[in-house]
Order: sequence, then C-alpha cells, then structure tokens
Amino acid sequence: MIKALLLDRDGVVNVDVGYNSNPQKLIWTTGFLELSRLCNLHKVKIFIITNQSGIARGYFSLNDVNKLHKWMNKEINNVGGIINGFYVCPHYKKGNVIPYSIDCNCRKPKPMLIKNCMRDNNLNKDDVVMIGDKLTDVEAGQRSGIHSLLFNEENLLNWISKQNILNWLR
Repeated sequence: MIKALLLDRDGVVNVDVGYNSNPQKLIWTTGFLELSRLCNLHKVKIFIITNQSGIARGYFSLNDVNKLHKWMNKEINNVGGIINGFYVCPHYKKGNVIPYSIDCNCRKPKPMLIKNCMRDNNLNKDDVVMIGDKLTDVEAGQRSGIHSLLFNEENLLNWISKQNILNWLR
C-alpha cells in the first residue's frame, strides 16, 4: 500500500514570496526538509500539486518552473528526502501567454491535478492527505475524495506532528 502526502508548493513546501521560478529566492518552509527525509525513510511519497499562473501571466516559462523543481529535488535529495512528482497547472484565464490563458480543468480548486497524480501513481484515496495553505487547495483535495488540511503555521513538521499525520506515516 502506497501512502502519500500531496503538498501545495508556495506556502507549504516553501515560503510564498510571490511569483517565483528563481532558486536564489526560494526559502524552505521551516520543517519541510526534515519532513521530506522522514517521509523517504518511512516510504511515504511526496507529490507537489501547484498552480503556477505566473506562466500564463508571462512572468516565467514552464521550462523555468521545471528547472526550479529539478533544483528543489536536488536540494531535498541532499538531506535524504525526495519529491516523487510535480503536478503543475500553468493556466490562468486572464493571462497573456497563449496557450496558457484558458479556463482549464486543472487549476485548483478543480481536482484534475490531484486525480492525475493519484491515477499515475496508483494511489488509494484512503492513503493520501492533501495539505495546502489556501482554501482552494483544501477544496481540490475534498473534490478528489481525499483527506485535506489547511496549513497555517510556520513549522510544517511541528504542525504535521500536531495533526497526528506522523503516526499515519509509519
């Protein structure tokens, strides 16, 4: 049985500093790197589920985001963790970059990114938790039929401990 955490990126995995594709501006959320190591140790997969409307707005490219995600995984690997996959919505219907300026089916709170992640990785909804810092993240998880929580503190590992998620990980 595969257990997994689905995490929003900006605001959960890293501090939300606005539209960012630059590794030099990335600040890890306190406790995330330790959590990634613990998850890897206990065979719990981590997937990032993220809206990146900065692509549709023309602030950076999908390639820039992919490079950032590759860099993030390298840094996470250095502490013994791993991100098992990144699921990105590049769309925003009021954007100015075609073909990303559309009303899509993958932008949270719509559930398509989560459903694709679960299908691609053979995840059972009872073994998955979605954690986000916005109600749209929680709603996307709920619409996918999985347990979803709103993260609103500074230390992710401490918060997850308080939610008793670490017991579920083992």
